[in-house]
Amino acid sequence: MGRQTTMTELTKLKEQLDGLLKSNEKLRQENEGWKRSVTALLQSEQRLLTLVNKVPIGIFATAANGDFLFVNERWSQIAGIPPEQAVGSGWVKAVHPEDLDKVVNAWSAAAGRKTVFSIECRFRTSAKKPLWVICRLQANLDDNDEIEGYLGTIIDITERKRYEEEIRKLNAELEERVRQRTRQLSVVSEDNAKKLKEISLLYRLSNTMLSTIKLNKLMHLILTALTSGENPFFDRAMLYLLNERAQVMQGMLGVTRETSQEGVGSFSAVGDILAGRWDLAEEEMTVQLDSEFSLKVRGSRLNLSRRDNIASRSALEKKLIYVPDVSKERGVDRHIITEFGIKSFAVSPLMAKDRVVGVVVVDNGLSGREISEDDLRLLQLFINQAGMAIENSMLYNRLEDANRSLREAQEQLIQGERLATIGEMAAGIAHELKNPLVAIGGFARRLEKKILPGCQEREYAATIVQEVKRLEKMLSEILDFSKKSVICFEHCNIIDIVEDALTIVAPLMEECRIKVTRRYPRNILTFLGDDLQLKQVFLNLFYNSQEAMKSGGQLDITISATRLNGKRAVSVKVADSGGGIQQEGSHNIFNPFYTTKKTGTGLGLPIANRIVANHGGKIIVNNQLGVGVEFNVIIPMEI
Repeated sequence: MGRQTTMTELTKLKEQLDGLLKSNEKLRQENEGWKRSVTALLQSEQRLLTLVNKVPIGIFATAANGDFLFVNERWSQIAGIPPEQAVGSGWVKAVHPEDLDKVVNAWSAAAGRKTVFSIECRFRTSAKKPLWVICRLQANLDDNDEIEGYLGTIIDITERKRYEEEIRKLNAELEERVRQRTRQLSVVSEDNAKKLKEISLLYRLSNTMLSTIKLNKLMHLILTALTSGENPFFDRAMLYLLNERAQVMQGMLGVTRETSQEGVGSFSAVGDILAGRWDLAEEEMTVQLDSEFSLKVRGSRLNLSRRDNIASRSALEKKLIYVPDVSKERGVDRHIITEFGIKSFAVSPLMAKDRVVGVVVVDNGLSGREISEDDLRLLQLFINQAGMAIENSMLYNRLEDANRSLREAQEQLIQGERLATIGEMAAGIAHELKNPLVAIGGFARRLEKKILPGCQEREYAATIVQEVKRLEKMLSEILDFSKKSVICFEHCNIIDIVEDALTIVAPLMEECRIKVTRRYPRNILTFLGDDLQLKQVFLNLFYNSQEAMKSGGQLDITISATRLNGKRAVSVKVADSGGGIQQEGSHNIFNPFYTTKKTGTGLGLPIANRIVANHGGKIIVNNQLGVGVEFNVIIPMEI
């Protein structure tokens, strides 16, 4: 029983031993497998480490707190410190001191983030120049998506930085060259624009010269062109004309940029060169002439003395003179300088056919801008052109005067010959007819008195008497016109003469319902003349007005002082509302025997014109067809 039990236990022990042996064998086999796996893992890790150390970029690994755990050989080469010194926080030794705070702050701000972190910085090197690197970090996450560390790389970008710096320098150099070239082009462009403006100005001035022969208008255009436009050449321009006889230069016109026409001298495009010519309306010239500045200029006068003022020196020496500072110049007219507030100015002689006719003075008294050499050059060219224009204008005016004098002489010669012939013939006829008419008139008046009133024959006799009076008057006019009149000069009052003539025609004026309006001056206007002959002048004019206004109208008589050929004179304007003179007859009203009336000799106006001409005066006719006619009788006060 006991032996059987022992055998059973032995059997169990043997089975347990076999099981243990099998388990041991299995463990041995598993251990061999783990050994092979570890060996393979170590071999793989060695290969990975070898590969990491051979890559051309620096690689490092850190813990979650940022301490370095591993750096490869390339990182150590770039940083210049051994791998064992880089672990922990030793890596900061590699960072350049000037970039250390930036890197530490950036790394502290990026810690704990799962995003990619990148920064450029400098590493210390043994060379003088630091090494530039770019560092990138990527969070390493565990199975729970928590950060267990970081993997990063550094790449040497020193060469790239050097290239970037070279490119930056090249760009800066290129930009500077572009700026310099732009400035050069801008200067060239400004010069070209200025030259274009000058050419356009001179071109327009030449066209303007050819467009007008009026000297007064040319003066306005010259000064206006110098002071007009958005950027005028000068602020103010003054014209002084030379009076050689009085040895003075008289101010004639002053123009500022404020009184200049805006359009003149303004150039906005190349096409403006062919924009034609300038022009100024009469109203614009009047505004310029009556401006405060122009009135000051017209009220100023410069003595023609080289020592007294620069303007005279410019005129006498025939050259442009520039005074940059009047306070340092002795030969200036201090009164003129003070009056116009001039601090610096230029003056150029205005010449016509090598003869100085005046000077043009310019300044920038409004803006204070300095007068440049280009401004002076342009002024010289401009004044030269203006001188040619003035010379042409003066020449044309002389030709016009010569032609006018020639025409007047021809007309007077023809008129004289005609009048001489007509006068001789008319005088003979009138003399032969006057005696029979006197007899006829006398007998007709006797018959009229003897015939009883109311008889047909008395009316016939009255008609004969009336017609004889008319014929006697006609013959008297013919005889008066044909004979040479003698003027008895004495002191006359023009108002008295006009009033005496009005008294004679007053009944006719009232009969025809003609309203007479008088405009007389307060002062008495006296002159030397023949009051009887002049009364005949106004009687003829009043009778003509009455004939033109038989159905009523308005007769205006205006007396005023005026000037004739530079001398004092009186003016009597007789204006009616009789509808005016027909155009075809307006040029013949002073020709003898020309009349548009059914009754009349056509000698009234010729006789009046001759009387006025014998007094040294003239009659000016202002005819407005459909309105009326105005006769302006101008008589000089002195012989």
